[in-house]
Amino acid sequence: MTYRRAALIRAIAFALLTPVALLLGWVYSVAFVSVLSIWALVEACYAAWRADEAETLDRIEAKLDQLLDWPEQ
Repeated sequence: MTYRRAALIRAIAFALLTPVALLLGWVYSVAFVSVLSIWALVEACYAAWRADEAETLDRIEAKLDQLLDWPEQ
């Protein structure tokens, strides 16, 4: 499963969870809000890590392209 597909599945799951949480009164639970906050923090950190990883890969590819084109210059 790709990262994008997993992110889409999580987004749909949370969208479906919202009305359930409202109907069952979970939104007034401190535990529910705490778990939701922790999950948001984990997702944000993971997204930042993925962005940094993509940027690092782009820099490595640019350096590699520069090295491979070096004799032609």
